[in-house]
Amino acid sequence: MRKRTPTLLLSFLILLSSLLPFAALADDVYPYDIGRVSIAYGVLGDDERRLFDDLYRAIRRGKSNADIPSGMSIATAWQIVDLVTQETPELIALDRPATTITTLSLFGSEKPTKVNLVYRCTIAEQDAFIASLASMVAPLAGHDDATVATSIHDFLCGQIAYDRAATESGDTTDGQRFFDALRTNKGVCNAYAQGMAALCHFAGLPASYMHGTAGDDNVRHAWNIVRVGGAFTYYDVTWDDADETGAPVSVYSGVGYERFYRSHRDDPTSVLYPRFPRGTELNTLIGDESALHTALATAVNERPAELTLRFTPQMYDKTVRSGDGLYGTLAAYGIRTDGCSLYNDGSAVVFRNCRYAETVTYRKSKGLTPGLSDLKRNGTKSFLITTDDASMRDYAAGNAAALQSALAKEGLLPGNYTLYSNKDDDYFTIENAVWQDVNVCKTESELKSLLKSARKQKAKELTVVLDLDLFGKLMAKECKKFKDVMSSCKVYGTFSYYDCGVVQLTKITY
Repeated sequence: MRKRTPTLLLSFLILLSSLLPFAALADDVYPYDIGRVSIAYGVLGDDERRLFDDLYRAIRRGKSNADIPSGMSIATAWQIVDLVTQETPELIALDRPATTITTLSLFGSEKPTKVNLVYRCTIAEQDAFIASLASMVAPLAGHDDATVATSIHDFLCGQIAYDRAATESGDTTDGQRFFDALRTNKGVCNAYAQGMAALCHFAGLPASYMHGTAGDDNVRHAWNIVRVGGAFTYYDVTWDDADETGAPVSVYSGVGYERFYRSHRDDPTSVLYPRFPRGTELNTLIGDESALHTALATAVNERPAELTLRFTPQMYDKTVRSGDGLYGTLAAYGIRTDGCSLYNDGSAVVFRNCRYAETVTYRKSKGLTPGLSDLKRNGTKSFLITTDDASMRDYAAGNAAALQSALAKEGLLPGNYTLYSNKDDDYFTIENAVWQDVNVCKTESELKSLLKSARKQKAKELTVVLDLDLFGKLMAKECKKFKDVMSSCKVYGTFSYYDCGVVQLTKITY
């Protein structure tokens, strides 16, 4: 059997942690960023989230009740109570079996009004446990997601022994809570899943408690969804806890959806069931702008013909219902589509027949990154240019020469392409590109060498792209210095030019 941390040591950790400064959010309620680290919290509706917050705040402060939002059903209220219990098991003071809901009889129906809270320990003991959890994961700060998730998984396997006797007898009351499992070093699936969710939250890793049935016998079971490196994965710490061998296994550690759900099935009565991502939608659950851009960057890399973006309710309202530039955002990533369909539950958008354009980056100070040589070699007719606010503002103010110069140096001369700008999303679209070979000169000596070479070859026409600084110097005062350079090289002819530095010489004589 494995060596386990004695209960006395856990008590010491809790006592020590109670003496440490306790970092919390501005209102001293959540000990972490709940909106970022709880996947379940992120998919709740406004009223559900309000009740979740009120319950958490009330339990942290030892209040006797929490108000239920008007219009919420009794069933939903109970689901949120259970979600708080499982998703935030650091709230050890709550006596869930003794919790009740007050209802008001109105026009023949029962309307829930309050959740009545009963406590099994002091708030000071609860605060000490919360501080101890923060201390437990402190050594994981700065590590990558995979290391954090694996470390927590292995810690739980080493700290808790599966209580088979309780399972066989049917009396699993003392093994359900993560707190009790730490105290006794034994527990059942609920304790493992609570522990994985809680420690991931305190470590800053997005995760949530999940439950349903598992195995051939469809027994009640609990596990976790954890976002590792931006991807949704699944952990069943209970099934990985190899008590008899002395070391944890990782058969159900960081497993993808398709493999994990061959043996696990979600509870369809859960408030979360229709909202969690599934199958090919796994890595496109979007709760903020950063997640949206991550999803689109992944799509550009994988290039699916059909793209499904699943949103949290708040992000769906902001991005889809309000028409807040979702198509423009797709276009900024070079994604074109023939149209979209909306999920009936208002949670996702499916874009059909997606096509992906090549994309380059433009900065006024750096030019185009990378260059356009590959696009030119392939004869690409259209592509996107993403930029930044400063460069777009400069362009919008009428200073187009810098961008046009960058394009000209790559072989796209004015008149040989159509350029569209989207000032709101900081990108340009190039259409109908016609490429040609050009000569680029950054200094006056380079220009003289080019003219002498043209003279030697008896060229009749010549196109040159001058660096903008050089262009301004040579073309001042009716192009006097440029004419002088031509004369010094004994090259004569007609020339025209663009403000972006492009000079075209025709009818050349020597």
